[in-house]
Amino acid sequence: MADPALTLRWEAAPAGSGGGLEPGQLAGLDWVAAPVPGTVAELLRNTGEPWERRRLDDEEWWYRADFDTPAGSYLLEFDGLATVCDAWVDDRHVLHSENMFRTHRMTLGLEGGDHRILLRFASLTDRLRPRRPRPRWRTFLVDQQSLRWVRTSLLGRMPEWTLAAVPLGPYRPIRLQPALARRVVSRDLVATCLDDGAGRVELTAVVEAAGEPVGPATLSAAGVEATVRTERNASGGWTLTAALEIPGVERWWPHTHGPQPLYDVELRMGDEVLDRYRVGFRTIEVDRSDGGFRISVNGTPVFCRGAGWMPTDPVTLRESPDELRATFDLFVAANFNMIRFVGTTVYPSDALLDLCDERGVLVWQDCMFAHLDPPDDPGFRDEVGHELAGHFRRLQGRPSLAVVCGSTEVEEQAYMLGLDRADWTFPLLDDDIPALAERHLPGAAYVRSTPTGGANPMSMDQGLSHYFGVGGFLQPFTDARRAGVRFSTECLMFAVPPEPSSVEDGFGADFKAGHDPAWKATLHRDTGRSSDTEDYVSFYLRRLFEVDPILLRHTRPGRALDLSRATVVEAMTAVLTEFRINPRCDGALLLALRDLRPGAGFGVVDAAGRPKAPWFALRRLFEPVAVLLSDEGLNGLAVHVANDTGTRLSGQLGMSLLADGCLEIDRSVLEVEVPPRSVVSWRSDEFFGSFRDVTYAYRFTRPAHDAVSVSLSAATTDGSAVSRQEYFLPLGPARPQEHDLGLLARARPAEGGDWEVEVSTDRFAQYVALDVPGYLPSDSWFHLGPATTRTLRLTPAGPTGAPSGEVRAPTGEVRALNAVVTARLERP
Repeated sequence: MADPALTLRWEAAPAGSGGGLEPGQLAGLDWVAAPVPGTVAELLRNTGEPWERRRLDDEEWWYRADFDTPAGSYLLEFDGLATVCDAWVDDRHVLHSENMFRTHRMTLGLEGGDHRILLRFASLTDRLRPRRPRPRWRTFLVDQQSLRWVRTSLLGRMPEWTLAAVPLGPYRPIRLQPALARRVVSRDLVATCLDDGAGRVELTAVVEAAGEPVGPATLSAAGVEATVRTERNASGGWTLTAALEIPGVERWWPHTHGPQPLYDVELRMGDEVLDRYRVGFRTIEVDRSDGGFRISVNGTPVFCRGAGWMPTDPVTLRESPDELRATFDLFVAANFNMIRFVGTTVYPSDALLDLCDERGVLVWQDCMFAHLDPPDDPGFRDEVGHELAGHFRRLQGRPSLAVVCGSTEVEEQAYMLGLDRADWTFPLLDDDIPALAERHLPGAAYVRSTPTGGANPMSMDQGLSHYFGVGGFLQPFTDARRAGVRFSTECLMFAVPPEPSSVEDGFGADFKAGHDPAWKATLHRDTGRSSDTEDYVSFYLRRLFEVDPILLRHTRPGRALDLSRATVVEAMTAVLTEFRINPRCDGALLLALRDLRPGAGFGVVDAAGRPKAPWFALRRLFEPVAVLLSDEGLNGLAVHVANDTGTRLSGQLGMSLLADGCLEIDRSVLEVEVPPRSVVSWRSDEFFGSFRDVTYAYRFTRPAHDAVSVSLSAATTDGSAVSRQEYFLPLGPARPQEHDLGLLARARPAEGGDWEVEVSTDRFAQYVALDVPGYLPSDSWFHLGPATTRTLRLTPAGPTGAPSGEVRAPTGEVRALNAVVTARLERP
């Protein structure tokens, strides 16, 4: 394995706009210590200079590292250079790169003594200035159409998106270490399931080495060892090939459906370990018949739910280990089982991919192409081939990988901007990328672009869609059923306000929300419209709660934020319930899990790593065993029990009608069974022996009840207890705000540094929310029935959601949307 890398201390200096300097012209530059891996925006932030005021694409920056070393052969590795970069070692030019997604490795012969690495990051604006062939369409999502010729992220370059930093600099690690006598320079690894229950691992590895092998090579895993075939290759090294079969392997599952067994694989030559890998075994099939896109894992259809992954720090484009794990914990805790690495961002780190394998999250991997017409140029296509071959090898053997997608919204752009369908040819997307995926990632599904399918790529009821009917297109919630979505790889973009403690931390007071420039900078705007995602929320808020959002924000800003939070919860719950209960819908992915910066971004986790209101609602809706309610109008209330587990569910399903916020006027219970991997539904008329206008659709008289409680008390065949409680409001969410509901919250210490809190109410409490700074509640933004108590867990969490080093007793409050009086958290 690798020797320890040398410590490199980096400095950086700006060379102004249009610099074009050479290594001998750097006298007089103002050098400062610089983080590597790091970006120029990070350096500016560290020195107190706002990167937002700089046009970084216009600037040239230099980085340097001085070091001394004994004479010898050394390996220099660049994992990511953004974007137009030249590298020198001493006086020797060793690299020119215009691809921030590509890794570069080179062997250097160095004499003993002092040496210097120089990096020049040239102005991207200057690089884009020469005229090139025009694209077939002009996208409005970026200003500079020539970006299509340079392999760089669109982060910071989409003016209508949330304000983000332009990636500039060595954003991924740089390593210099002694070259080994033997090292693996490339490999192809495949893990497959065999019909007899065994797992097969196939490996081809290219080893750079001098001399003869030091002993026989072996490949081993789970106590099974296979001999490796060793052959000299044209470069003077060796090509190693081997295959081994592990009997009776355990299958890997998404965490909503089963366990995640992984197997360590080791490649040795004599007593020397050349390389280590980790693999899992599962089958992935995609049924695209009848316009669908149904992903099955190990022969079992999976309803895929999740979100796109945005960098937790859009300035550095990297995550600390604690922050990465804390954010991923929230992803899994939301019962999301598919993550999408979005084509406008960057490829995921190995640490993030490892978490997907370990925690049972399926991967939808976009290639980093979006919106722009990909050039049909041999040199460009060859460069992309090197980029993707490197990244695809990082994905090999990973059981989490499900789908590789060539691009984002390329077909949609061509369609909307008038290109004839006969001209929708993309050699890169149609030929090159699928061939690379088939070669390096056999078994992974390939998709050319999203959205796609149907008479046009924007069809909702065929293929893969981006669903913003509810949201940007201001359709009623009923559109979620009418649209007939089959699989949505992006959906439900709203301005989601963070919780009060985050508003206070980020902006100082709730009255700044809605108009402060820093708040507005977080909002997404559709090109060509004079509206943003906050306007979408206001549109639905007015209809759901029958208030003027502008007047409310003017007079009661805190109340306006709470109603905005509730509005997004209502919208997401209505739409995603329809998607999950529809047997023809097989997946729904939110655009993003986490916000890029403080404010009302479109993520369900804020920029500080704290869950927002809809995160809690989605966590309940996407549980492996979930109770879902749908208003069927004159047909009554439908109760759906989804069971993703592999065991049968048996128990009681109860329905209660509640009146005046405190009275149970009717109740009925059904004995139910739900088979594994299924959704079973009942109508409200199956609960009661005579007419009940449960949804208040007939309206023969004044409403007899104003809330419906549905409870599930059951057990699986393996003995696990299941308890769920959901509520339906037949008169809608616009309940009058009462002065005092008798809401109480009592906290007591629990094991492991956690706390338990008992939340109770005398009268029906709508959207009970816990705001306890420094703690993550196990649930929030839920309804609570009259004379009911719920016991919740409070887990310490730092400002980024990571476990806090200093645990203090919780303080905070519990509030309900329909109450004026809040409950302070009481402690013994």
